Amino acid sequence: MSFVPIRTKTLIPDININFNIYINICGKFLLYTRNGDSIESERLKKLKTKKMKQLFISAKDEKSYQNFLDFCLENVAISDFNSQEKAEFASQVSQDAMNDFTQDPENQENYKFLEKSAKNILQVIGKGEKVLNSYIEDVQASDISEHIKLSLATASHVSCLCEELKLDEDSSNNIIMAALLMDIGMFKMPRKFHPFFLTSKENIPKEDLSEYKKHPEYSAEMLSGKEYVNKQIITLVKNHEERKTGNGFPTGTKNVSLENQIISLCETFVKSIRIEKKNQSEAIEYLKIHQLGNFDLSLVKALPMALKKQGIS
Repeated sequence: MSFVPIRTKTLIPDININFNIYINICGKFLLYTRNGDSIESERLKKLKTKKMKQLFISAKDEKSYQNFLDFCLENVAISDFNSQEKAEFASQVSQDAMNDFTQDPENQENYKFLEKSAKNILQVIGKGEKVLNSYIEDVQASDISEHIKLSLATASHVSCLCEELKLDEDSSNNIIMAALLMDIGMFKMPRKFHPFFLTSKENIPKEDLSEYKKHPEYSAEMLSGKEYVNKQIITLVKNHEERKTGNGFPTGTKNVSLENQIISLCETFVKSIRIEKKNQSEAIEYLKIHQLGNFDLSLVKALPMALKKQGIS
């Protein structure tokens, strides 16, 4: 029998499962929870206390596990979980979804799973209270790539800003999804370009900058021609580096939608903290002074208000 790992924090207690769960002890896979049973809350807490990050299922049960996740995604926001548990669940699922999609972006099921995780980010983080920090901390502590961490951090901030602006759910979900997908064009580029996504544009060598600036188009191309991908998401992905001053790329247009400004504002804010090591106050000040004219002032003012509701000030 072949086994595949699952993240412990994606399991919700006291819900019957329709697959066996195994624990790996010294290379031996031992049955931990039987098909038809549930994991009691105390048992799950002990696993987390012992920092048991992974459990295992049989490879033939992957579809059953996915169905379980789908059910949890639909119900975790209204569950009895506390805020931290909800944030950790959202984090773990979105990590899995991003990891699966980046490994096989042509797989429709991977896209649909990512779509569901984007909706979960809105319900748990954007509409939640004081959960953003817990989500970010869980993402940061994971072993996923720094590129995925950056996308997840941006998308979670986007969810909070969308909620602050009182956008409708469909629009918010599309913007969050675009924030998750904005840099997938990186995977169509030689590996030498990958570190450029984790640095300031000013640090990219001039001879490589023109190729780097093509990544929004590469990202859009990877999504185009697929009936299951919303065309608005493709447009948002393609234009996520444009700026109102005309200093963006790939076209340099000054006609930048509110939705695109939300993505680029949050990405700029997140990068200034994660890459340039600014604190939040410095990052907001950077937006107000050094990014003047790139974004509507109303958005720049709304971001710290959204963060304050998350207990971040």
